[in-house]
Amino acid sequence: FVQTASITSSRIGRWFPTSDLLLLQVAVSVADPDGLGDIRLVELEIPELGYVDTLNVVQTAGVFEKILQEVDLPGRNLQNLIGKNFVITMQDEAGFKSTSEPFGLSRIIEPKPQTESPQGIDNPVDPTNLIFTWRPVSIPFDYFFEVNIFQVNFGLNLLIWTSEIIDNSNTSLNVSEILPTGNYAWTVAVVDEFGNRSVSKEASFRVN
Repeated sequence: FVQTASITSSRIGRWFPTSDLLLLQVAVSVADPDGLGDIRLVELEIPELGYVDTLNVVQTAGVFEKILQEVDLPGRNLQNLIGKNFVITMQDEAGFKSTSEPFGLSRIIEPKPQTESPQGIDNPVDPTNLIFTWRPVSIPFDYFFEVNIFQVNFGLNLLIWTSEIIDNSNTSLNVSEILPTGNYAWTVAVVDEFGNRSVSKEASFRVN
């Protein structure tokens, strides 16, 4: 049986290609009276669209998930999935199946936040007075902001810091974390109460 299930959307801004990356993220926590080792298969189904896909095992026991790009989904359009029923089907080693109650995708956040500063590596920032600013957004539902900082090493971005919940009335954040010398990137995201998010394009900065 399914203990918890979530299905969320992510809109991610990017420099190339210029179009936003749209993702559907499904995560479920399942249990079996005979033990988790008895679970052989966990699948995501959209019955109305005849869509079935296998969820992946993750490191956390009993948790299965899948991240799908918009182009991998029926109709290649994430918006078409609003209002559709999703179900989780589980199968044990003996071949017995169980199906969850239907659940659905609540929304896709359209506005994308925009970073303001720091912006670019030509003017290094003061690591003792690190202030991130972004433009305000207008959204007719509850949401909060989240800032993520990535260290850039050999072209790869490693997430090193995530903010706590930032009230949507704020458009700046003073980070007390002292970052070592190097190149960094950061993003600001709008996140709603269900976990749907819209993420800005990355902005770069340098600490000397």
